[in-house]
Amino acid sequence: MNSIAINSDQKKSAKKFVRVAVNLGRPSRMLFSYHLKDEMKIQEGNLVLVPFAKRILAGIVVDGPLDLPGYQGKTRPVDSIVNDIPAISTKHMSTAKWIINRYLAPFWETYSMMLPPGINKKPIESVMKIGNSNPEIEQAALVILDSLAEKPVPIDKLKKKFPNKFANHIAELEKAGLISKIHHLPYKDALKKQNQYIEIKSSNIEANDFINNQIGSKKTKIAQMIKYFILNNNQELDFDSVLQQFERLTINKAIKKNLIKINDKNRFVSLNLKEKSYREILDETCFIHEKKSKDILAFLIDKSNYVESFLSVSRIVSIFGRSSRSAIKHLYYCKMINFVDQVNEQASDHLVNKIISSKLIEDQKNIYKQINDSINSNKSKSFLLYGPNQSGKKEICLHLLKSLSENADSALVLCPTIEKSQLFFDSYKKFFDNSFNLMNSQFSKKEFQNKWNQINNLDSQIIVSTKFGFTLPIKKLKLLIVLDAEHFSYKQNFNLPKYDIREIAEYLSKNFNVTTIFLSTTMDSYLWFNAYHQQIERMDLSGKINKILQTNGSYKAWRKLSLPNIKIDEIKDPAAIFSNEVINDLRNNADRGIQSIVIINRRGYARYLECRCGKKNLCNQCNSPISVQQSDNKNYDNRFFLFCYQCGYRSRLLNNCPQCKSQFFPLRVGTGYVEEQLRSALEKTKIVRLDSDSIVEYGSEQRLHNAIKSADIIIGTKKVLDIHDLRNAAYVCLLLPEYHNNEYDYQHNEGIFQFVMEAADIVDNNNPLNKLVIQALNPNNEVIHLALQRKADEFYSKELEWRSIYEYPPLVQLFKFEFSHIDGSYAAEEANRLYRLLKSSLIDKSIKIFGPIKLNNDVVNNKYRWTIYVKGHEASTILHDVDIPFGWQVELNPDNIA
Repeated sequence: MNSIAINSDQKKSAKKFVRVAVNLGRPSRMLFSYHLKDEMKIQEGNLVLVPFAKRILAGIVVDGPLDLPGYQGKTRPVDSIVNDIPAISTKHMSTAKWIINRYLAPFWETYSMMLPPGINKKPIESVMKIGNSNPEIEQAALVILDSLAEKPVPIDKLKKKFPNKFANHIAELEKAGLISKIHHLPYKDALKKQNQYIEIKSSNIEANDFINNQIGSKKTKIAQMIKYFILNNNQELDFDSVLQQFERLTINKAIKKNLIKINDKNRFVSLNLKEKSYREILDETCFIHEKKSKDILAFLIDKSNYVESFLSVSRIVSIFGRSSRSAIKHLYYCKMINFVDQVNEQASDHLVNKIISSKLIEDQKNIYKQINDSINSNKSKSFLLYGPNQSGKKEICLHLLKSLSENADSALVLCPTIEKSQLFFDSYKKFFDNSFNLMNSQFSKKEFQNKWNQINNLDSQIIVSTKFGFTLPIKKLKLLIVLDAEHFSYKQNFNLPKYDIREIAEYLSKNFNVTTIFLSTTMDSYLWFNAYHQQIERMDLSGKINKILQTNGSYKAWRKLSLPNIKIDEIKDPAAIFSNEVINDLRNNADRGIQSIVIINRRGYARYLECRCGKKNLCNQCNSPISVQQSDNKNYDNRFFLFCYQCGYRSRLLNNCPQCKSQFFPLRVGTGYVEEQLRSALEKTKIVRLDSDSIVEYGSEQRLHNAIKSADIIIGTKKVLDIHDLRNAAYVCLLLPEYHNNEYDYQHNEGIFQFVMEAADIVDNNNPLNKLVIQALNPNNEVIHLALQRKADEFYSKELEWRSIYEYPPLVQLFKFEFSHIDGSYAAEEANRLYRLLKSSLIDKSIKIFGPIKLNNDVVNNKYRWTIYVKGHEASTILHDVDIPFGWQVELNPDNIA
């Protein structure tokens, strides 16, 4: 941070000064001082444009206006204030300062989170005409002047029109006082955004005729052949006459696709309506958007008959994928649908504000009363609601949100993923009015901006969002709910600034009278530690709630404490990961129509390959163990290839070790290997694989839902535990839970504990025939047994006991400093420089420094990586005054230190 020397003996300066966090384009922990122009009214949190070297950059006022008596140094003036964007509130400025001090975060990246989207873009430089022509000016410059109007013109656009000596002419005009340069951010305020809706224009008879009989516009030879048969009223045609119209190759392709058939007796050709329906044959004449238009129209018919008369275009796109926009246009040109425009305020008319009919049981009522008392008092608290899924945690929160809505107060509900935020919103929107809104990063920039403005203008509201929700300008915020608080996505590890939303929630609770509720199914070390030390008030909900509909229309509810039917088997041979009993169970379930779920928390075919001599197949670029992947193209003889998840390197598969010539065998197998084993053992079953490599291939929510619904066996990673369609499963097989993550990581056991507990939680324990089978390397693993019995207190007390000995989070703060550069010697020199700086700055301090450390996978994307770790109880406070050089990434309590 810049410091300014002050001479108290000199007279007070008339200038006012501000300190600004400037958008330099790279992370920085420096503030820059500027003075204000005359009569410029400014406050903390204002977005401003300031000169920086030869550029004009955006900045946020962090401190000021200030009087600096006696200061005679040179400063540059603030160029202008961006009045279109409201200033950051005091609460959000304080939160940003706390994040900077706690996580050693860069200034601009942290403060800019609190503003609406669009402010990170480069300011646009424009010129405006302010004077008449001058005879002393060159003719070429006067031509530029005459082309200017009263409105500002972007200088880049003007330069394309007059490229010759452009800079000289602009400088000449500016010196003569004929033009002035202005700067502004490319931020457009859309107060009302029109949402498009579609409704069926035609009758259902016409629409169904379009779906079943519409011919496409494809012009391929096969499409022309089908149209030829349709023009001849689908009659049988002589083979020779068809051969005259089309080549034999085209006929053979159509026969192979079961589109036409040949009568062997009389050699007549006709459409093969026995093998395929008429619509399936017509689809061969359609482009992709034409096929999809039929699916969308069928969906509209179903919805208009049973639910709604019109649907929003955005909802159709979310279900059928982005390419559905062209399909919607095709339906409009075919006069099947109409477009209906409605503003956002009307888009929520379906929110009916229903009364909550379900009653809380006794323990829920007690918890509701305690939390409600905290909300109504001036002494807010943080609460932890711990219990399995369907234990009534969300039901308590629903009643609290309903009470807040009636009292015209605001609440924020944070969800770990976009999908879960959408699910929560869809499940509970019927109980609220139009003040119940959804906000996530799936919105377009215009939609996001419009929603941000809407939130800023409302006094009371309930917002459902993901982790960035704390940055929204919510007024009268009384309640903050964090769903699935143990979820890893609440830690921001990729973009800057890096933070933990749960720590921010606690800060808001302590400093701004916001009652915070953490909902947790499996707990984690952070929540358990804070609850143990009474920083968070813990409330347990043991067992799932069962409900029965009685004759009077009400529900009778009670808690069921039973566990699912559990069996643990030992995997003795790594090549045979399934026991015969599991294979028989999967086959019997498929025959009876019962869906089975197989979970192994590792994607790909195998984590790495190893041979008999112990050599591992490593990445040539970053030296990481390279994974084996399986190509979806079945035409290749060798469908396997090597892929590095660390740096993205890809190469062909080596069958034999180059040293001992023995064959490589897979270690730490993944979903691809499991799929191959099951397909060979269960040939007739329909198997669907769901992991981060395959789940994106479905393209839309509807396709994924259909694939899950039709599958006999679902193979997936931990991602399947977040899919709502797979809740209340009848049969779950958990493979190799010890493979959860890096076994050298200090959070390894905690990851296994949470993984096993989540897998057991999705099994429906109401049916005694439902089963959870665990195939483990060590069936006597204590962590697995504690997780199955939900003994969180016993596990975390043992886990944190050894962490306290070796000083690991959450008992201490662990900072990771990482530097990467394409020049390996420069990266090493920079690492040593920071180490010497930390050693000299932190002498006689109660913290420890480890490093510099060159990682095993030290080269990623052709950049050499070095790390330094700093450990201590109050490390953030001590490190706050250290001037960290440019280029270093800082992370507090990283998930992986190996």
